[in-house]
Amino acid sequence: MSAPEQILALTAEQIAALSYENARDMLNDVVEALDDSSLPLSELMKLWEIGNAITKVCEAHLAVAAEKLNDGLPSAD
Repeated sequence: MSAPEQILALTAEQIAALSYENARDMLNDVVEALDDSSLPLSELMKLWEIGNAITKVCEAHLAVAAEKLNDGLPSAD
């Protein structure tokens, strides 16, 4: 199964469960697939939607990490 086929087969639950590292790598695969002009428009649109969902997963992981870092910093009071 090619990378675009694997990405297109992902469910919303599988996307939500991705670790940051896996989501980041998968997002790179999405970008590469979107650059492939031989894919049908319907697949490109679906990849775009999946890429947006994966981006949200990455952002959520980064927000948690930022929160942990901020909690560990001394207060400016």
